Amino acid sequence: MTTATTVPAPKAGVSVIERQGANAQLAHKLMFSVPEDCKFMSFAEMRRDADEQRKRSIEIQGSSADMLFATRDGQDYLALGRDDFALTNYAYKQLARNIGLPIETVARLKPETRVRVFNELWLVNRNEGRHEMQFLAEKIDGNLHLRAVTGTRYTRLWDSEVLETIDSTLVKAGWVPAHPTFNYDLNIPVEQRPKALIRTDRYSFAFLFTSPDANAAADELGGLRKGIMVWNSETSHKSFGWSQFVFREVCGNFLIWGMQDGKTKRTRHVGVVREAFQVFAQDCKELAGELSEQEMDQLTKAKRIEYAKDDEAAIKRLNYSGVSLGSAKAGVEAAKLEVNGGDLSIWSVVNGLTFHAKELANEEDRTELCTAAGHVLNSALAHA
Repeated sequence: MTTATTVPAPKAGVSVIERQGANAQLAHKLMFSVPEDCKFMSFAEMRRDADEQRKRSIEIQGSSADMLFATRDGQDYLALGRDDFALTNYAYKQLARNIGLPIETVARLKPETRVRVFNELWLVNRNEGRHEMQFLAEKIDGNLHLRAVTGTRYTRLWDSEVLETIDSTLVKAGWVPAHPTFNYDLNIPVEQRPKALIRTDRYSFAFLFTSPDANAAADELGGLRKGIMVWNSETSHKSFGWSQFVFREVCGNFLIWGMQDGKTKRTRHVGVVREAFQVFAQDCKELAGELSEQEMDQLTKAKRIEYAKDDEAAIKRLNYSGVSLGSAKAGVEAAKLEVNGGDLSIWSVVNGLTFHAKELANEEDRTELCTAAGHVLNSALAHA
């Protein structure tokens, strides 16, 4: 069962929630469900994008009572005092939520009808009094584009700050961006594929791992790497966090998401996020690239201990552990490949499951099987 603890605060009031294990579902969602133009080939390119957008960004305080909506030349605007903000899709979605309309309904309205509806429904807010709000805009070609609308409790943590910390600690120490193995033509050389570096107008996601030289001794176990993934939102997803874990490079950026030695920390974008950011910076400084003696012992033990006497027994045990019969059969077959260990040890069987996961078309099925592989590892070792 996943447990949560609160990390001791460097200052009074900080709240960092820590959970054992890495968040596989989040990694898959962020890494494999974004447009190609949101993926970056290098960390320097991603940093440059975040830095340049921050320079263009403007934060403005305003009141809901002063907001008016208008449209011209096919573009909807929000007027606030002396400023007119062109409304982007994400900002529109936030504003629609405020007046209780689904964004799908708003999108079907004609422009003149849409702004009239917004102005009329916003009267309710104005009649209830002044509500202070924060507006995040971006200045492009002399015009202001509204990126997000948040409440006054929202504390913005810029992507540029997060990426600068990663750059000055992990990248400087030799960590490199991982490369996704799903959804890519395997004939394309790895260096020509976008890395696991993603930045949209709503969130950023960076997945880094230790370079092969950092874990030369662990290569006998199939290319083990230390990994960290970091996510943040400049807008209002209200989440900043990071996961640390061990994975097996050959199996597709993740061996074992459910591994007990992994951890996930996160916090919300409220006043204490700045203090939580200090915890993150300290973690980056202290995160060792080499696998610890405890980690190596655990995985070496998994390679040495037999999971089952034969294929049939292995399939039955996996099925009893919650793995579907089809995946259990395919995982056992893959376990016998040399790249996965070539036997029925705990290590090979778990690698067989994660190896088979790459062949599944559905993202959620891949995630579920890899998570199950982590549970199989931990459970088998606990009873060995």
